[in-house]
Amino acid sequence: GASYVGEKEEFISGKPLPLTDLVIHPQDGAMYFMVGGRRTQSGLYRCVYTGSESTAPAAALPLTAEMKQRRELESLHLDGSKIDYSQLLPYLSHSDRNLRYAARVALERRPSAEWASAALALKGANAVIETTLALARVGDKAQRDALVQHIDSLPWASLSTEQQLAATRALSLILIRMGKPEGEVLAKTQARYDAVYPAQDTALNRELCQLLVGLSSSSVVSKTVQLMATTADDHADVAEQKLLDRNDGYAKAANEMQRSRPNRQQIWYAYCLRTATTGWTPESRKAFFSWFPRTGLWKGGNSFRGFLNNMRTEALGNVADATERKALDEMSAKLEVAPIAANLILPKGPGQNWTLEQALALTEGGLKGRNYERGKSMFTVTMCAACHRFNGEGGSIGPDVSGAGNRYTMRDFLENIISPSKVVSDQYESHEIKLKNGSTVIGRVIVEENEKVFVAINPFAVNDTMAIAETDILSKKPYAISMMPPGLINALNAEELKDLIAYVMSGGNAQDKAFAK
Repeated sequence: GASYVGEKEEFISGKPLPLTDLVIHPQDGAMYFMVGGRRTQSGLYRCVYTGSESTAPAAALPLTAEMKQRRELESLHLDGSKIDYSQLLPYLSHSDRNLRYAARVALERRPSAEWASAALALKGANAVIETTLALARVGDKAQRDALVQHIDSLPWASLSTEQQLAATRALSLILIRMGKPEGEVLAKTQARYDAVYPAQDTALNRELCQLLVGLSSSSVVSKTVQLMATTADDHADVAEQKLLDRNDGYAKAANEMQRSRPNRQQIWYAYCLRTATTGWTPESRKAFFSWFPRTGLWKGGNSFRGFLNNMRTEALGNVADATERKALDEMSAKLEVAPIAANLILPKGPGQNWTLEQALALTEGGLKGRNYERGKSMFTVTMCAACHRFNGEGGSIGPDVSGAGNRYTMRDFLENIISPSKVVSDQYESHEIKLKNGSTVIGRVIVEENEKVFVAINPFAVNDTMAIAETDILSKKPYAISMMPPGLINALNAEELKDLIAYVMSGGNAQDKAFAK
C-alpha cells in the first residue's frame, strides 16, 4: 500500500555497546557512532566496508500508486491555501490507513467551518471515524454532542476490532478536547459502551475502560475490579535473551521483570480506576485496594514500585470518608511477599503464554520421569492451592480438584486452566447485579437468605461479602467471565508444567508411575 514493511538485521554488537548516537557521513559514506554513559568508557567508532561487493547507492524501490498518492496528499500539509477539501473527502473512506491519515491532516489545515457539514455527511465506518477525529482536533466545541452522536451512529457489532479501537479512541479524543457530553447524549453513550465492556480483545478493553471512566459509567468500577483479579497474564518479554546478555546492568532489571511476570493489563485497569469517582461501594473499594499488596513480588524498572504507589495514593485521594481512607491506606500499603517454605521450589522459567495445543503436546505419550516435589511446589506457587482444595487442603473458592485425574480428560483439564471462562460451572459462576440506584455489582453469589443476597466481589477473599437487600435489586444475570484468572501457568517452563500436571492428575500420589525413575 502507501507504506512499507521491513525486517531488522543485526549489524554490529558488543558487550558492552551502549550506543548514544549514529550518523552516516555524507562525504565518505562511512558510519560513525558513539558509545558511553552509565559508567562505561565512551568512544567514537568509524565503520567502513571492506570487500568486493558494489558500494554504489542502491536504486530506490518503485513507488506504488498508493505511495504516489500519499506524497501528493502530504505535500498539501505544507500550504493549506492550495487545498480543495472536496478532493480530500473521498480519501477518508480509503482502505489504506496511511492515505486516510494523510488526507485528514491535510483537511485539518483548512478552517473546519468550510468542510464540517460535507464531512459529517460521509457514510462508512472509516469516514465517520476520520471525520470525528478531524473535528475533535480542530472543530468547534459547540459541535461536541453532534460529534458524539456521529461516532455513536456506527453499528458496533459490524465493525472490525481495528475499527472498534479507532472509534473508541475517537470518542476519547472528544472528551479530552471538548469535555464530557451531558444529559440524554451522555446516558445513551454510557449505555452503548457499557454493553460491550468487557470485550474479548485486551487492547480494546484498555480503551473501553479508560473511556467509561471518563464517561462516569456506573458499572465500569464493578466490571474492572473483577477484571483486575481475573484478566489473563499476557506477558511479553522486553527483549531476546541474547540481547539482554550484552549488558549486565540493564539485563538484571529486565530478567527480574520477566521472571516475576507483572500483569500489564491489571496494572492498566488499576491506572484507569485511580481517577474513577462513580460506582464505588465500600466492598469494591476494598477489592480494588487489596490488589496492590498482591503486586509485591512483581519487578520492573527503578521507578516501577513508585509508579504503582503513585496510583494507589491518587486513588486514596478520591475516598471522601477519612476513616475508610485510613483503613484502605493501611491495608494497601503492605506488600505481600509470600513466605517461602524451606523446601518450596520456585519456577525457573522462562515461561510463555501457553496455549491449549502447546500444553497438550507436552503430555503426548504420557508423563514419565516427573519430579514430584517440583510438581507439588508448582501447585502452590501458581496459586492453585489458594483457591482449590486438594486432598483436604487449600482454599474453597473453586472446585475441589482432588480427583481431577478421574474426572477430566487431559484436554478438559488443561482447557479449564488455560481458558477458565469457556465453561463455568453454575456452582462457581459470577453474577452481574444491577441495583435500583443505578450502580452495578459483579461477583459470586455466596448465599441468599433473610431477604438479602451476599456477594463476594474479590475472588481472593470469598468470605468478605457484600450484603444486598433483595428489594434494592433491579436485575440479576449470570456473568460470562470466570473468577479464576487465566494464564496462571504462564510462569512455568515445559518441565515445570509437566511436573504440575503429573502432580494434579495423579491425585498427589508420589508413588504414581508418572514419578517413577
